[in-house]
Amino acid sequence: MPKPSPHCSMKSGKAGKGAGHAAYIGGGKKYAERKDVIGLFDRNLPGWAKDGVEFFAAADKFERANGRTYTEIEAAIPRSVTDPVAYAAEYAEKILGKNHPYRLAVHDKKAADGGRNVHLHLMFSDRKLDGIERPCEQFFKRAAAPYRHRVTKEMMPADPAKGGAGKDRKWNERDQVQVVRDSWQQHAKTHGIDLDLRSNAAKGLGVPEPKLGPEHPRASANPARQVRKIEMERLRAVRVLKAELHEINHQEQQHVRAHRDQVRHHQPATDHTQMRDVWGIDNLHDLGRPQDLLQQNAPDHLRPSQAPADPARLHQLAVARAAVAVVAAAAEAERQVAQARADAEVRRTAAWTERGARRR
Repeated sequence: MPKPSPHCSMKSGKAGKGAGHAAYIGGGKKYAERKDVIGLFDRNLPGWAKDGVEFFAAADKFERANGRTYTEIEAAIPRSVTDPVAYAAEYAEKILGKNHPYRLAVHDKKAADGGRNVHLHLMFSDRKLDGIERPCEQFFKRAAAPYRHRVTKEMMPADPAKGGAGKDRKWNERDQVQVVRDSWQQHAKTHGIDLDLRSNAAKGLGVPEPKLGPEHPRASANPARQVRKIEMERLRAVRVLKAELHEINHQEQQHVRAHRDQVRHHQPATDHTQMRDVWGIDNLHDLGRPQDLLQQNAPDHLRPSQAPADPARLHQLAVARAAVAVVAAAAEAERQVAQARADAEVRRTAAWTERGARRR
C-alpha cells in the first residue's frame, strides 16, 4: 500500500470570502451539484446562525474591512482509514473542542493516480466562545478591554458582555502551522498510521512536486499549469527510476557479499574486478558522470545477444542501463519543460501585443 499523503496546510480568508467558501466546501448554493461531499458538520455556532454559511456571511458583513473571517485547516486523510468522516470529526474535536465555531467538510474525489483523494476542510472563526450570547452584529465587534475611570482615574476591569467575542491570537503565530501539522501527525499515530510530515529537505527527497490545482475545462489552456504538469511528471519518472536503481544496487551488493563468502571458503567465484573495470564504476554512488555512459557502447561480451551466464555481470549491465535511462528520461523531460516555457512566453507576448494594439 502506498504511503499516506503528507498534505496538511493552513490558510485564511478575508472579509467577503467566508460565506462563499463555506458554501463551496459544503456543496451548497451554486455548488449543489458536487457529489464528493461525504460529510458535513456545523459545530459551536451561536443561536442566531442556522448553519455555517449564515455564520460566515455575518462574519463577512460585520468583521472589519481588512479583517480575517476564517482560518482553515486542509489535510489529506489516509486511504487506509475505514471511516474518514468519523476520523475527521474526531480530529476537529481535538484541535478546536468547544472553543470556536466551525464547519467541517469531508470530500472524497478521484486522485491523479486513480485512487481516492479523501481530505477534510476545517473552517473556523478565530473568535473564541466564552459562554455569553451575543447578537450577530455584536459578536464580531472588538472584545471589551480594561479602561480608566474618568473620575477616579482607576483602571476598571473589562465587561466581556459589552464587547464582542475575543479573538484567540495563537492562530496568528508563525509556529502554529507546525503545531497543527504535529497534531495531525499525532492523530494518525493514535490510529496506527505512520504519517511523516517532515519537509522534503528533512526527508532527503529534494524538490517537492509543483501543485497543479483542480482539473477543469480551461486547465489545458493555462500554459503555466502545463509547465507544472511536465515538471511533476519528470520528478515522478526520475523518482521511480531512482527506486529501481536502488533495488538493482541492493541486488548487486548481495552478489558481492556472496562472492566474498565464496572466497573465504576457497570456492571458485566470478571475477567481479573485470566487470567493474568495464564501466569504471564501483557502485551507484560513482555514477557522477552519466553523460559519459550515454556516449559509451557496451562491450561485445556484455551485449544482450551474447549475454554471459555470469549473473553478476548481468546485474552490472542492468545498473548501467538503468543509469542511462534516468539520464535520458531527465534530459527529455527538461527539453519538454523548456519548450513548454518558451511556448508559454510566446503566447504571453502575443497576448500583450494584441491587447496593446486594441487600445491604440
